[in-house]
Amino acid sequence: MKTFLKIAFISLIAFSCNKDESSLNDYDLWGRLASKSGTWAVESLTTKDHTIANSNSIDLAPKFEFIQFFLRTYLIGGLNVEEHTANFYVGESYSRSVCEAEEQRVVFHDNQLYGGEVWTLKENKKNKQVWTFTTGNNTATLTLKRCNCEIPKVPGNESAG
Repeated sequence: MKTFLKIAFISLIAFSCNKDESSLNDYDLWGRLASKSGTWAVESLTTKDHTIANSNSIDLAPKFEFIQFFLRTYLIGGLNVEEHTANFYVGESYSRSVCEAEEQRVVFHDNQLYGGEVWTLKENKKNKQVWTFTTGNNTATLTLKRCNCEIPKVPGNESAG
């Protein structure tokens, strides 16, 4: 009986070693995006007219080079407030957005209480993300690849505001 339990335990460990890191919680997209360095480089950005059958995708120049997902903590009235945040980097500069990551979508609120830019998750792998965004007749497809992108040093101190 002890031998059987040992074999079962070792088998469980062996099968778990190469599993995707989110296999125990497929709903934790935020955890995947923010894990490791939390940085994702833009591999490609395309658009396509989804109202025309067999229309060709057109490559677009992305507005940013990479995204950094992180938990931002700041003090308000003596309380620590945590906020899911995404910085969009272009060279040495960046723009910031409050971010929400759910099972099938990523929302960038951009100083809006409700709504914002909603991207639908098409592919969710530990080192690759594919998202789509539809507006009017066009569907944009953004492909991100996990990277160890160097975060530029921002001069001065950051303050919540």
